[in-house]
Amino acid sequence: MFRADCRGAVAFVIVLWAAILFVFLTIWPLVDGPVRLLLAVAGGGVLILNSASISALVRHYAEDKEAIYSLDLRHLDAARGSDRASGSEAYAAPTVPSA
Repeated sequence: MFRADCRGAVAFVIVLWAAILFVFLTIWPLVDGPVRLLLAVAGGGVLILNSASISALVRHYAEDKEAIYSLDLRHLDAARGSDRASGSEAYAAPTVPSA
């Protein structure tokens, strides 16, 4: 689960950079002078701050893997165990009795 979260975070950062750079390059010929500088500074700030925050998030996840993922992993193991015990490979949602 941790690796999947890390891959998702990296994918998000890559897509963010691609989107910001695409918009920046598309808008560049349409604006002049100080607006270009403003766009470059604002876009760079967004990219740097978001990349840093995602990096900090991944570091925090790595430090607290046990606390963050242990309950989810126990539930996944229990669900797999109950599926094997019943002989069913598919998950069936529990039914709610009607009053």
